[in-house]
Amino acid sequence: MRVPEEPPERLHAKLAKVALVTGLTILELWSRQSRATKMAAWKDIWTAFWSGLSLKKRAALKANWRFWGRPAQQTPVGKFFIWLILAGRGWGKTRTGAQWVIEQARKRPGSIGCLLGATSADVRDTMIHGDSGILACSPPDFMPVWEPSKNWLTWPNKARALVRTAEKPDRVRGPNLDWAWVDEFAAFRFIEQAWEMLQMCLRKGANPQVCITTTPRPLPQIIHLVEQAASNKGEVVCTRGSSWDNYWVLSSRWFKRVVEGAKGALARQEVWAEILDRVEGALWSFEQIWALQVDHVPENLEAIVVAVDPSEEDGPDNDECGIIVAGRDSNLHGYVLEDLSERCAAPVWARKAYEAYLRWEADCIVVETNRGGKMVRATIYSVIREGEPRPRIVEVKASRGKRTRAEPCSAVWAERRFHMVGKFSKLENEMCTYVPGVSKKSPNRLDAKVWAAAHLFPHHRAA
Repeated sequence: MRVPEEPPERLHAKLAKVALVTGLTILELWSRQSRATKMAAWKDIWTAFWSGLSLKKRAALKANWRFWGRPAQQTPVGKFFIWLILAGRGWGKTRTGAQWVIEQARKRPGSIGCLLGATSADVRDTMIHGDSGILACSPPDFMPVWEPSKNWLTWPNKARALVRTAEKPDRVRGPNLDWAWVDEFAAFRFIEQAWEMLQMCLRKGANPQVCITTTPRPLPQIIHLVEQAASNKGEVVCTRGSSWDNYWVLSSRWFKRVVEGAKGALARQEVWAEILDRVEGALWSFEQIWALQVDHVPENLEAIVVAVDPSEEDGPDNDECGIIVAGRDSNLHGYVLEDLSERCAAPVWARKAYEAYLRWEADCIVVETNRGGKMVRATIYSVIREGEPRPRIVEVKASRGKRTRAEPCSAVWAERRFHMVGKFSKLENEMCTYVPGVSKKSPNRLDAKVWAAAHLFPHHRAA
């Protein structure tokens, strides 16, 4: 059994339970100042406590979420309809959601629930099979059976959870649900449609409930839920938290490298879980983007491009490679069609870009060559298989700063002539939080989108 790493505010209660079987007192433990010495003392206390338990009591303790979870991670008391958890990276949102699902399935035999994620991969790899997912958190005596061919989990008491995704909101329609867990709500591409469909299905039993776990973004749906929670009417309960709440559980190296070094608007959102409005100095706002969002690809597209902004280094640990598919219709409106950006080695991103070129029947692949030169073209040609057509490649080279290049693209948005087909959360984050000359991290998705827009709207282009 792994020694649990507990934050300081929780240790006091735990120590009260185990102090009698140890030679250390609470005072002795907390007189030690450093994290290392506190953790060493906690390990001594835990080892003594654990060794004094029978096998039956150990098994029971492993499955006791009341013991392991922080108070903020426990299901709120009362007949709420929505439990909204807005928290930073690493807070424990997935673990909390998984434990809540297990709790619902156990206390509602024969009930039907829903696991709703951004994509099918998110549901499968995070909500079900993840390190903090349902299967990992379930006790042996209440382990559900996952049937991927049927897209559902079934517990021993006949409770069942259906799998649905926000990629296909119409598929949420149909079942009568007792409960639902919605993970990374703010990342949903078709958030409005998926949320409306889900609410219509939560109509079974005396107290249907939904748990939403997400890093916040200033979406109308999230803002409305927060306002409902503040009204004290009891329908919505909101739990807020930051990455720092889970300090003693997270990797100290990750915390020091990522969290402690995180600055600016994106850190406020991703670490402190603030709902941002407009970031001073950014060329876009969330409200501007969402006001121009559309649900479907227009039928009158006359030009489509795949734009690539390669990462500075080659390899799986490099920065993200920006890959954006965009189009222009006959009314001179632009559309972001797909965001395929990924942190990967050169052959991988090259193949992704080329497959997007084929899938969308694009006119060309636009590649930024500042950091790769002619090697970028060669890399793309190298992944083309026998019998596949060679794409037209347009090479572009940045001669001015990011702000100068991005401003013409921003101008097209200001003219209300550029749209997102659905939601692209990571791209939108970069657009609305990147401040030229201030932000340190290179916005690869944004750069790729700028190159796409420059090609589609040459009269707005800046070199």
